[in-house]
Amino acid sequence: AAPDCARVRAGATRLEQSLTRGAIDDGALADLTAALSNGPCAGQLHKLREAIDNFDFDRAAQDLRALADCMNSYNEHSAAQAAAKDPQ
Repeated sequence: AAPDCARVRAGATRLEQSLTRGAIDDGALADLTAALSNGPCAGQLHKLREAIDNFDFDRAAQDLRALADCMNSYNEHSAAQAAAKDPQ
């Protein structure tokens, strides 16, 4: 199943805001984990969680951006596949 992109974006935004304050939004992290833990960006999610577990918020912010890039690539790839299957 494809990740819920709106849920991922909302969770990423909330988490990014908390990281800039030197805090962790547990709800946002839980949303991201629920949406992405078994998806194509699970490896990137693991890196993010590891940085947060180590309270390395600068690295976590970088990993969050990398996670967003991964999701964007996944979405572009999925859209291209859908267009190839159903050219209108």
